[in-house]
Amino acid sequence: MLQLTLNDTVTPCRARMIVRAVKSFLDTFVTSEVLFDIELVLTESCNNSALHAYQGLPGELEIKLDIVENQQVDLQIRDWGREFQCPWNLPETFEESGRGIYIMRQVMHTFDYSRENDSNVFTFTKRVEPEQWKECK
Repeated sequence: MLQLTLNDTVTPCRARMIVRAVKSFLDTFVTSEVLFDIELVLTESCNNSALHAYQGLPGELEIKLDIVENQQVDLQIRDWGREFQCPWNLPETFEESGRGIYIMRQVMHTFDYSRENDSNVFTFTKRVEPEQWKECK
């Protein structure tokens, strides 16, 4: 298993840079279709931390990535901002936001949210089929 931990300060502007860094690392291992789903989850999670947990102010963010080759990619995103009220159902159609969690749950194989030691912790697993791994040369 290969592990990567990234600690950074997230803001609405900086969230995209953080996502690009993790995506660039993952691009070495998985195909673009897997990478697309993980990038979507990273983008939504980092933006949620910046906008909701920290209300647009700079705040601490930690991303842990575990790559279990030929099996799966595990992802944990943690912030120490305001507690998040995780919506488990799709919002009414007239609401402008709140669909991110629903979408993340659809593209990943597992999704979990918990509040631990004054932090919001989002945990995801993406199972990756053998043909979706890039060959190490």
